[in-house]
Amino acid sequence: MIKRVLLLVLLYGWLLGPRLKGLDLMWLTVGACLLVSPLVGGPGRVLAGRMLPVWLAAVCLLIYSGLVAQAHLTFDFGYAAAWAKAFIYAVSGAAVVLLYRRVYADAAEQRLLRDLIVCGAVSAVISLVIYTSPSLRMVISERIIGTIANSYSGLYGVRVYDLSIGGGTAYGLFNLILALVLYTNRGLFAPRWRAALLALLAVIIFLSARGVFVVSVLMALGALAANFRFMRAMRWLMRSSVAAVLIGVGAWGAVSSGALASVMDSEQIDAFFEYTVPWAFEIFLSAAEGEGLRSTTTDHIANEFFFPETPGGLMFGMGDSDPLSDSGLVRTVFAVGLLGFAAHIGITLAFLRRFYARVHAAQARSVMLGTALLLLVFNFKEIIFSNSRGLFGLFVLLYYGYLLLQPPPPPKPEAA
Repeated sequence: MIKRVLLLVLLYGWLLGPRLKGLDLMWLTVGACLLVSPLVGGPGRVLAGRMLPVWLAAVCLLIYSGLVAQAHLTFDFGYAAAWAKAFIYAVSGAAVVLLYRRVYADAAEQRLLRDLIVCGAVSAVISLVIYTSPSLRMVISERIIGTIANSYSGLYGVRVYDLSIGGGTAYGLFNLILALVLYTNRGLFAPRWRAALLALLAVIIFLSARGVFVVSVLMALGALAANFRFMRAMRWLMRSSVAAVLIGVGAWGAVSSGALASVMDSEQIDAFFEYTVPWAFEIFLSAAEGEGLRSTTTDHIANEFFFPETPGGLMFGMGDSDPLSDSGLVRTVFAVGLLGFAAHIGITLAFLRRFYARVHAAQARSVMLGTALLLLVFNFKEIIFSNSRGLFGLFVLLYYGYLLLQPPPPPKPEAA
C-alpha cells in the first residue's frame, strides 16, 4: 500500500509538480527519475531497436537548430532545448512506467491510466479552489512561477489554470486527453465515478480554453452519433437535463443568497456571467447570428501567422524560436525553416509508426491517434509539442505506458 501511494505521489510530481519560486518540483522529480532510469532499464527501452536512428535524427535537428541560431547571430537555442527536454522526458518517463510494472505487474497499465486520471482530478479540484478564492489566488500567485487563474481585464473574466502546466490552451488540452482516456477505457472506474470524473474534466475544459472546449463538444457529438442508441440517448438526455436544472437552480440560489460571497466576490461573479460564459460559447453564438464559425480568437489568429520574408529564411530558418507569435508552426519555421519543420513532423510520425508496429490494442491506438492529432492541430495555434510541461509529459507516459505495459500480440500460427 505504501509503495502504491508513493508511486502515485511520484507520478503527480513528475507530471504536475508546481513551479515554486526557487524550486521547480516537476523538474526535480523528472531529474530524480532520470537518475533512476538506468537502474530499471529506461534508456534501453527508449533507444532500443529502430528508435535509435529516430533519436539520432532528433539530435541532428537539435544541432541544426543551434547552427542556424549561430549563423544568424541570434544565439537562440530554445528550439534545440525543446528537443533536448523531449529526450529527458522520454528517458525519465520510461522509468516511471517501468516502476509501475515492478509494483503492479500485469495490472500496471490499468493502474497507470487510473492514476493519471486521479492526478488530473486532483489538479482540477485544486484549480477550482484557486478559481473560486481570489484571496488564495493572490497568495499562491506570489509563490508560483507563471499565471495562476489570472483575471484578464474584462475580456475573459477569470480562467482556470494549473499550478504547473501554464497556459489555458495547454491545460484544456491536457484535460481533454484525459477525458479521451477515460471515455475509451470504460473499466477504469465504476460508472458513477466515471460520469463524475468526465463532468469534472468538462468543467475544467470549459473554464480554461475556448478552442479546446469547442473541439471537445464536437468530439462528444461525434461519439454520440457513432454510438447512438435511442433508449440510451433518451436516458442520457433526461439525466443531463435533470442535472443541468439542479445545477442551474443551485447556482442561481447560491448567487442570489450571497452564499458564494465568502469564496467569490461579486465582481468575479459578474465577470463570470458577463464575460466567461459568453466567451466560451462565442463561436456558437456567432454561428447562430449568421456570422459563421468565428470568434475574437479566430479574428486574432490571422495576426499570429507570419513567416520569414526571405526565401532562405523560409526554407532554412532564422534561428529565432520566439517571434511575436504563439503559433508552434510559426515558431518552428522561424527557428529551423520548412526544412526543419518537415524533419520535425517526420520524427513525430516515426514515433507513431513504431507505436503502431508494436501495439495492436484498439483502445491504445485510438487514444494515441487522438492525442497525436490534438497535439498536431493545436500546435498550429500554441507551441505545445515537446515544450509544454505536463501536456507533453502526458503524451510520453501514454506512449511508453501502452508500449511497455501491454502484452505482446500472440504469435501467428505456423503454416502447415
